[in-house]
Amino acid sequence: MEKERRICFYHNYDLAWTSELKKANNLIQEFDNLEYKKFNTNDYIELFQIKLFFDNDLSHPEWDEITIRKHKDAAIFFWRQIKEHWRQIELQDLTQTIENLYFEYKKYFWIITEMTEFYMKIDSENFLTILQNKSVSIRHILKRKKIVKHFDITIKNTLLNLDNSAELLLTQYVQKHDSRYEPLYFPSNLSNIDKEIILIKYIDSESPNLNYIQLINKSTDSNELRISDKTKFKANKKEEKITSEILNSNNAQTIRVGSGFAVDKKQPVTFEKEKNGYSKIYSVDHFDKLTKPTEIFKFFISLSGFIDELGNINLVSKENDLSIFEKICVKSKTEYLVGSMFFRKFQSSVIELITFSKYLESRDLTIEKLINAFIDTRLNNELELENLKIYLPDNKS
Repeated sequence: MEKERRICFYHNYDLAWTSELKKANNLIQEFDNLEYKKFNTNDYIELFQIKLFFDNDLSHPEWDEITIRKHKDAAIFFWRQIKEHWRQIELQDLTQTIENLYFEYKKYFWIITEMTEFYMKIDSENFLTILQNKSVSIRHILKRKKIVKHFDITIKNTLLNLDNSAELLLTQYVQKHDSRYEPLYFPSNLSNIDKEIILIKYIDSESPNLNYIQLINKSTDSNELRISDKTKFKANKKEEKITSEILNSNNAQTIRVGSGFAVDKKQPVTFEKEKNGYSKIYSVDHFDKLTKPTEIFKFFISLSGFIDELGNINLVSKENDLSIFEKICVKSKTEYLVGSMFFRKFQSSVIELITFSKYLESRDLTIEKLINAFIDTRLNNELELENLKIYLPDNKS
């Protein structure tokens, strides 16, 4: 039975489930009139989608209790029919059956195969043929723990020769996930040496994904994956090479930030727009009016935006500074999440400190002298903190 648009259970948090349940309601009501004995595997997986809605206690808001009960009974009947169909799948037709699956249903084939223990009927030779088929995603199989355990040797040998095995390993053991992530299971006989061989092969490949090369660099040792310093060094060199190629290509965008001190400025600080960026200009006239180091220090801090009105440091990465793309891109579990806005603030703050230091030199001052003056005046004298000393580097350090 072929359909243009089939029922799909995406997730119980997905807002599409109400519209999908409307289609499920129509199928259930029409089921008795359908020649379900002529159903193919796609049709039975569609029935499995209906079962998943009720397994997750989802029902359409327009349904009454009687309708819900009838539909749940139908889902139980569907499951019996699904299991019977899986028992009747011919092994010689298995590859063709998988190739004919609706794209959204491919992962559910392996879910049902595990639940019905149909995989026990498949020998290693046939399973290898399935793995070598381009329409089969090994990621779907790696999510099925029992199947991985049953075919551990075949899966291990496949992973050692697969181009994207490194990405699968890094996805599971290094990448940061959200709560909806489905874990990947790897054969217990895939040793750490095997895993490192896979990673080295990936690093040396012609066009590895920069995101995963960066994950290798940012990884920390765990019981499941330990990457040697030598391999991380190799990955770091590869990252530098790929990054350089991107920056020197037409796909790169230049972002400029600048800072400086200028005379004849009426405002203490102004922003001047430039191509692909801006410059932050401080007024020499306003700073020259200040005679005490503590006044200069507080004036600069208030204009720089380094701290907020409560004295908290502003130069941190904030979630609301991240774009949608930056939030969803590949990141490691231990990585400090930063985006383009943070880098712009970081670059701007460094340039501002450099230009501020240059200005202070003209007055025989340094940033360190300002900080020490603030500690002595504000903390030791005004707040009566006795003998507080902070030793900062000087020109001789």
